[in-house]
Amino acid sequence: MPLFQVDAFSDKPFAGNPAGVCLLPAIRFTAPCDARPPISDTWMQHIASEMNLAETAFLQALPDDPDHDYLLRWFTPAAEVELCGHATLASAHILYEHQHQTRNLPIRFKTIYSGTLTCSYTSNGAITMDFPADTPKFISLDQISPDVIKHLNISASDITAAFANPWDIILELKSESLVCNLNPNFQALIPFSERGIAVTAQASDNSPYDFVSRFFAPKLRINEDPVTGSLHCVLTPYWAAKLNKTNLTAYQASPRGGTLDLLLQSPRVSILGHACTIFKATLHPHE
Repeated sequence: MPLFQVDAFSDKPFAGNPAGVCLLPAIRFTAPCDARPPISDTWMQHIASEMNLAETAFLQALPDDPDHDYLLRWFTPAAEVELCGHATLASAHILYEHQHQTRNLPIRFKTIYSGTLTCSYTSNGAITMDFPADTPKFISLDQISPDVIKHLNISASDITAAFANPWDIILELKSESLVCNLNPNFQALIPFSERGIAVTAQASDNSPYDFVSRFFAPKLRINEDPVTGSLHCVLTPYWAAKLNKTNLTAYQASPRGGTLDLLLQSPRVSILGHACTIFKATLHPHE
């Protein structure tokens, strides 16, 4: 089986967010029964753990499905996740660049938890992903454990607002510098969210970006995710409302860093980014 590593949300290697992409045998509903055993969730989890990247995507062509081209699933080293932006971008990149996907046609991914996701190739070599928008659920600081603030190494006075999506706690901080200079105690943050904890702030006046963010998910064995596409499903509506604009440019200020061009078309978010293939390998499957 082909196995790739891709740097997503970057047009050059060794930046952005690395993702694994594994191409599994096609799923055929009308073909005679295949003698090979099906690929198990346990096996995919083992591969994701072996890759030890934030996420590894698993793709299976669906030639008998009139509404979808591929089944897409994502695994961290610890668990399957419901939505992943950078590994979706990496998957579309591999299909367009290495699997002869026609560039003037979109790719329709079937997912288990997040419906249909569509990716399209653009004229400058970037890929646009059509994702569901998440409405920010505002929460008071009283609803956040003081230990979260303590282990982020900030004070309550540094926080402008707090909100959430189904998996994450998100804090708006007062300045870009607070976000960029944050030094959390990762292991101490493990008990405090379903998936992770994010911080965000409006970019400084002389910045080419509208807002910045960082994302920490030690519960999933990802201390800091380099670039988190799915997080921007909630950050885009949030900052669109605050800044009164629907076209936004974001920077995720991790050590590797990554840029996302965003467009809110409620109830959807378009996320545009580049990707770069790092290597291709051949995987010999066995349990």
